[in-house]
Amino acid sequence: MNIEPKRAPRFIPNRDITT
Repeated sequence: MNIEPKRAPRFIPNRDITT
């Protein structure tokens, strides 16, 4: 699982991206 949630905004909610 090399996919990092922070590098993939599509995996995390918009509020996490804005944080």
